[in-house]
Amino acid sequence: MMRALFLSILALLAAPASAQELEDFASGCADDSGGDRCSDAAVRAWHDRYGLRPVETMAADGTMVRRMLYVDGYGLDVLAISAIRAKGAPPVIEIRRARDKGGAQPTTWTRPIPEKAWDRILSDAATAHRRLAPETKAGDDAAICLHAWVSRFESGDPRRLASFVVGQLWLDPESRAMTASACEGSPTERFGTTLAEVAAGTFGECSSLDADRMRNGIALIEACMGLRGDTLAAGHVMSIYRDLYPLIFRAEEEGKSWPDLLRADFRLASQGLKEGEQADWGELRALFAKADNVYFEVEEATGLDADRVEMTATFHWADHGAGTGAEKPERHARKLQMMWVRQTGDWVVDQIKLAD
Repeated sequence: MMRALFLSILALLAAPASAQELEDFASGCADDSGGDRCSDAAVRAWHDRYGLRPVETMAADGTMVRRMLYVDGYGLDVLAISAIRAKGAPPVIEIRRARDKGGAQPTTWTRPIPEKAWDRILSDAATAHRRLAPETKAGDDAAICLHAWVSRFESGDPRRLASFVVGQLWLDPESRAMTASACEGSPTERFGTTLAEVAAGTFGECSSLDADRMRNGIALIEACMGLRGDTLAAGHVMSIYRDLYPLIFRAEEEGKSWPDLLRADFRLASQGLKEGEQADWGELRALFAKADNVYFEVEEATGLDADRVEMTATFHWADHGAGTGAEKPERHARKLQMMWVRQTGDWVVDQIKLAD
């Protein structure tokens, strides 16, 4: 029932599509933007965005690998995570970001993992290439699945000795793969969660990030990869910066500038910010006094030392009341830098300034 309802909703929301195209959305072979994620050409392009070697090639070289590639609910490539045990080397976790629009080499982080984590990965990956038949029951509650993530599982095993066999039985190299939508609740998606959790746990330098505030292991890794300098200090700030949003929402309701509300906030403003010497309040007020739909993307958080963190973020907003009917309001964007400091044991904003 769930699958049938999902396909019906897609038919209502999108332009008329063939049954095969709807099947692609449900299976994961089409991401949220309709991009192909299953054909050989699509998989090669996917690998190229991360600079990845095919698992078949790695297995032929004597390397064991379990890999996940993640696409978010808007059809965007997020991360590629590989658990790798090369010939003659201990296992590691390798995390890659996709190439940027300029074609620069993908960002790659590699961390060793303990045997217990490696064993967990192998165990949970055992069924990740499978797809379960849906269980249909009369009277099932209706469910809606939109903007689902898509993930691809890949595994490669080199020539190896068979387990649980007396004597020596050599097995030929083997590879497996499966692409799936999160709507299906498949073994592929479940293993993707496991691998992201293990990978997130390898970053000891980012242990100050509050995992409970993150949506999942992928979000934790992305936040960690944006930390610089003293990453423990930066991690604390990355764990609390979302506390600015209630002030932003209140400012929109009251038609005020959110930096003014921040300045008056006893929890998030330093004494210096309250005294008014740490920002160009006139220019900030001119920008944000009539701002609607404000959101911001943190680009980098740099721990200058154990007590100071500089955060760079791009703020986006539209003018209040702009846009009518089908007309979209004009969006604005400015880059701001905020200095966070530790004051009486808590992290507070000490400076705000325009960075562009």
